[in-house]
Amino acid sequence: MHGIHVTVVELGDICTGFTKARQKSILGDEEYGGRISRSVSQMEHDEQNGMDPARIGRYIAGIVEKKNPAVVYVAGAQYKFLSLLCKLLPAAARGKIVGKLYG
Repeated sequence: MHGIHVTVVELGDICTGFTKARQKSILGDEEYGGRISRSVSQMEHDEQNGMDPARIGRYIAGIVEKKNPAVVYVAGAQYKFLSLLCKLLPAAARGKIVGKLYG
């Protein structure tokens, strides 16, 4: 299969209209002490302050044009750092970090 490449692009948060269009339900939020609504609010904040879609499009277009693309690309400097941490940290530590961010 000469000439066929499979590449993963890890994007992170992108600022699009999706956040405003999201239909939310707070069902169960009270049972979890407001954790659901806090998590969704943090995700919305991250999305609203995320990367510009046009910039991501240019980034992906550049990857597509490469003769020999890498297997994995991570968009954005902060996400490259987080991706590296995910490779280095044990699963339990990653879970605690995510829990602190979105819990």
